[in-house]
Formats: sequence, C-alpha cells, structure tokens
Amino acid sequence: MKYNYLSLLLLALIPNLTQAAVSVIGGGLVIAPTKVIFKQGESKSQTLNLINRGDKPTTYRILSIYKQSNQDGSFTEIPTDQAENSLGNLLRFSPRQVTVLPGKTQKVRVMLRSTARLKDKEFAGRLLFRAIPDIEETTVISESEEKKAGFNLTALYGVSIPVLYWPEQTNASVVYKNLKNEILDNKVKISFDLIRSGNKSSYQDIKLSWKNPNGQIILLKEIKNMAVYFPQTQRKISVEAGLNLINKAGQPIIELSEVKL
Repeated sequence: MKYNYLSLLLLALIPNLTQAAVSVIGGGLVIAPTKVIFKQGESKSQTLNLINRGDKPTTYRILSIYKQSNQDGSFTEIPTDQAENSLGNLLRFSPRQVTVLPGKTQKVRVMLRSTARLKDKEFAGRLLFRAIPDIEETTVISESEEKKAGFNLTALYGVSIPVLYWPEQTNASVVYKNLKNEILDNKVKISFDLIRSGNKSSYQDIKLSWKNPNGQIILLKEIKNMAVYFPQTQRKISVEAGLNLINKAGQPIIELSEVKL
C-alpha cells in the first residue's frame, strides 16, 4: 500500500512587540534589541543578538521586507518599490541564515550601504526572522484500501523588527484626540486616536488613569513603546481595564511621554 504525504507550513508572524527583547511565541527565539535605528552621522553598522530559549537547535532564515502600518496597529507587507520611504537594497545584513543552539546566542550584523540619497524624512525596512523546522514524514494508518494523505502539521514561526534611518532634521510629535469611554460589566473601555505629525516615527509611553468626581486619580494601565510609524499619521487605541472599587462616575486621563531613542 502506498501513502501520500503532505506537509503544511503555518506561518505565524508577530509584527511588533514592545518588550526590551522580542520573543517568538512557541519558537523560543529572543531578539535584542527590538528595533534598529540608524541616525545620520553615526555608525552604519549595528548588532542584533538572537537567543534560542528552546530545547533544540533552530535555524532561522533572515529576509529584508517592508511592512506598511495600519491605523489599528496591524501591518500589511508590500513590495519595497511601492513604499515611499523604503530602505530597499541599502539595507544589508549578515549572515542570511543562522542556526542557534539551545541556550546559546548568535549575532547578526545589520548595515546600511550608502545614505547620501536618504534625505528629508525617515526611511525604513524590516528584518524578518523565519524559523526553518525539521520536517519529518509521518504515515497515517488507515483501514481503507484507498490512498490516504498523511499530514505533518508544522508551525513555522517568525518575527519581524523595524530598521529605521533618521536623517538630520527629522522630528515627530504626537497628541491624542477623540477620547471616548464606556463602562460595561464593571470594566471601562477607553478609546482614542494618536495623531502623529512630522517626518519620522514616534514611540510613546502611555499612562491611562481614572479621575473620580472627588478628584481621586487611580492608575488603570501603562503601555510602553506604542509606535506610530511614519508615514502613517494616525493610530487607533482601544483599552479595557477593570474598575474594581473605582467610582464609576468620572473621566479618563491620558498622559503621553515620548520615548527618546
């Protein structure tokens, strides 16, 4: 009896996390730092650390891509020649494929070739780290005399991080608008828009508090490194927080603090 074998590869991409190091859930990969920022007049070479916290060696293929940010914080991959601020082939990295042993660290060098034509605004790209799993054929035992397909389901994990170039005279500022809140089931849902102006991306630490009618201010939640990527000018934020014993009458307070990079 012969069997057909089919391997399905599922690609789980985690576009943007705000921790000091970004981890591929289930894959065991940790990357530090989480973003690469080149500034005019400074070094055109930086180093990333890839750490394997899994229990077996894993190989990662590294690719240069461009992702356009959306207002809801998601990303859409588009060809680099369709992006108005793509680094394109000026972005280099080495090696292009690396195997990291369990508990070990491998370094990846990230470089920019020539930045002479990069003026007046931020230019960007992303490095995608895609795990390449070992795929083994498995046989599905069937009582049927017909040919059956065996499925070897393997999750292919990956993560991408931003690479930004900031020429001189790039700047950004962010304000919030359209603040709304509603209370349901002892939870407050706060929504607002971050509005970015300027010619580069901005990162904000956000503090959400609740002010009671008696003036008491209670911290609800803190959000670190919330990005509004150039050229996107708006990002919609929606957060739920438990009110606990907070007086349900009152109003939300939003505090923005620019992250200096």
